[in-house]
Amino acid sequence: MKTVLILYAYCENQNTNYGNKISKDNLIYFLNDGIINNNKYKYIINISGSHSINIEYYTNIYSNIEFINISGKNSYNSWLNILNYTNHEYDYYIFMKDKIRGPYNTQVINSSWIDYLLQHIDINTCL
Repeated sequence: MKTVLILYAYCENQNTNYGNKISKDNLIYFLNDGIINNNKYKYIINISGSHSINIEYYTNIYSNIEFINISGKNSYNSWLNILNYTNHEYDYYIFMKDKIRGPYNTQVINSSWIDYLLQHIDINTCL
C-alpha cells in the first residue's frame, strides 16, 4: 500500500479580514470535501498563529488528520515544519496551502481525488 502525506499550510491571522475569510473558507472547504478517511492518506495541517477553526470536530471524525501549531513565515516554512514534525516516510507528498480551494468534481472521478492526482504523476511529471 502506497502512503501519501498531504501537507497543508494555514495562516488565519493575515493583515485583512478579507484575507482571513478566504483562507478560512478554503480550509473549511478542504476539511469538509477533501479529507478521505483512509489510513493510506495522512493529513497534517500546520496552523501558523491563532485560529478560529474547531479542530476537535475534525479530529473526532477522522483518525488520519493532525493539526499542529508551529509558526511559519510562509507556506514553505510551514511545510518544512510538518516534514520536521513527522518521523515517517511516505511514498508521495502533496503540498497545499490556504490560498487554494479544492478538490472539486470529486463525484465525477472513479477514485479518490488523491489517487486521481497520483495516476498522472510519474518520473517525468513530478517536481
